[in-house]
Amino acid sequence: PLLSTPLHSSPLLSTPLHSSPLLLVSPFFSMGGHALKHVETVRLGRNKYEEIKQEVLARVAEHAEHVRIVRELPEKDSFGDLDVLIVPRLRVQDAASTASGNTQQTQHQQQPCAASAKKKQKVLMKAFNRATRNMIQSVFEPRELVSHGDVHSFDLHSFQIDMIVMPNKQVLDMADFYFAYSDVGGLVGRLTAAHGIKYGHLGLWIELLHCTVYPDNPVDLAHRLGRVHLTTDPREVCRFLGLCYDAFQRGFDTNHAIVEWIKTCRFFDPRHFQSLNRRHRHRAVTRPFYIAFVESLGLPATDCTHGLRNEGDECGSDGVKQRMLTQCLDPKKGELAENRQMAAVEFFCKQADVDAIVRQRERRIALKSKFSGRLFADCGLEKHRLAEAISAFKTHAISCTAVGDGGGFDGDADDAESVANEEERFDQFVVDTDAAVIHDMVQQFCASLRV
Repeated sequence: PLLSTPLHSSPLLSTPLHSSPLLLVSPFFSMGGHALKHVETVRLGRNKYEEIKQEVLARVAEHAEHVRIVRELPEKDSFGDLDVLIVPRLRVQDAASTASGNTQQTQHQQQPCAASAKKKQKVLMKAFNRATRNMIQSVFEPRELVSHGDVHSFDLHSFQIDMIVMPNKQVLDMADFYFAYSDVGGLVGRLTAAHGIKYGHLGLWIELLHCTVYPDNPVDLAHRLGRVHLTTDPREVCRFLGLCYDAFQRGFDTNHAIVEWIKTCRFFDPRHFQSLNRRHRHRAVTRPFYIAFVESLGLPATDCTHGLRNEGDECGSDGVKQRMLTQCLDPKKGELAENRQMAAVEFFCKQADVDAIVRQRERRIALKSKFSGRLFADCGLEKHRLAEAISAFKTHAISCTAVGDGGGFDGDADDAESVANEEERFDQFVVDTDAAVIHDMVQQFCASLRV
């Protein structure tokens, strides 16, 4: 089904976008307490923060299928913003418009493909984001509203609210787990990255490395074959990492208890925090909880020119000596300490996905060995004409060869599915045709272009 949550009619979302005094839209995903630039906001103590939290939950309750407040550190006593995860409730007309857009899209489909799923998701999220912006304007009447992709920041009682749109409850549950307790998700992600596994608000996945499939080859993080999604279930994430999900959900009384929980991860090794990439090095000297975690490891402070600050700049503005952490110096290995991608594949039973990626890669190699731009270049075509000539040849080859269901290219280059289908048909033509025959066809085609 198009929508994973039931649709309900709601009296909101009728305010047009242009009615907001100040509306800014950016394509980037961003969270933090400094998104608003034209309205002065303040930090709040815990009591006032709790009041704002309850007010926001009460106001959005009837306009959301699901809503969560990102959990904060138990010892935090000052807050710069409130992070809200929401699966919005579409109005009947919004849902009808979304469904109509997808119906028009499917009228041109010849067969389902990945492009179709991506289009539907894009259409749905566009509707969700539009509905959320309208809801914020109608319900909260902010002085400023700034949109960064799926994050919508606005002011309420001079306090910044970040409302993050989620497509369904499954994604919301994973994001709620990952974003909870400040930098916990990032710290756990550093541990998984050291073993070739990615972790984020969308769950666990791997960028399948060439050396994972072909162990005799050296490690090179740039040589990736494809993405394998492992899980979007936080319970499964914990099961794989050896972390206690129930303890996390019950909550923690102290920051120290959270630190100790992270250290129960089966991938935990203090040495993983001695060499960090730029993003983690920045957090290690600017984020209080990250700083506290690294300090709890008892790592030796290392002065080096590769640190976030210049060599010799050892003190912060408060005069306290800052820890200098080295960057990952090996561009091939990066943060990788031990490759455990295949262990993750086996744990989550994803071997079929790996095999499909490998088959696709081998197919691409085989196709390239029989058909590439070099054939056209060898015919004397100028470089600036190659792309156009290759595209025209593909259309020509399909139209004059009995492949698939017959029929040629319909010319709808804007239809991603049509293009994908034509590419698949041409690939099959290359597979089924002898290399010498393809070579002769290209030569004849190029000769016709010169006539």
